[in-house]
Amino acid sequence: GNPKNRFGWSEDPLDLKMDSPKDFPKPGSKRGRTWTTRYIKAANSIIERVNKVYPDVRLMVYAYHFWMMKPPDCPIHPNLEIQFAPLYMCTHHAINDSACPRNRYFDECLKGWAARSKRVYVREYYISKNRHFPLPRLSAIKENLMYYHKLGVCGFMPEMLSDGPNG
Repeated sequence: GNPKNRFGWSEDPLDLKMDSPKDFPKPGSKRGRTWTTRYIKAANSIIERVNKVYPDVRLMVYAYHFWMMKPPDCPIHPNLEIQFAPLYMCTHHAINDSACPRNRYFDECLKGWAARSKRVYVREYYISKNRHFPLPRLSAIKENLMYYHKLGVCGFMPEMLSDGPNG
């Protein structure tokens, strides 16, 4: 497989047509390409077909990991629910804390998703093996919840290890 293609996306010309120039990094950027536009276009196609038979069904998709965090350069179907899942977010600082370089990218991406969809949920990870901050600060969680509300986020889902010290 193509080492630049970490999600196994096809290099077929029809698939490549779904990409946006904005999915590719700017020269000199440390970020790799993203697959979000192609991913959301594919999800849009699926939910459109499902909704022809079941008009009230919604489909939840993940905005997950660095290759899928950036918002797409295409419309998002209103029956897609986006679960924004910043796995490597710093839990010591609020996501919109400008003093935290780790969270700047996640905040930028979340604002982009919230601006494009009314159905965004956030999934935060509080895993005891987090090498950066083993336990989240309650004040950061509170700040995040208030910020998510301000952005119009629909819901919040924490994930943690039940047997860990923070479970």
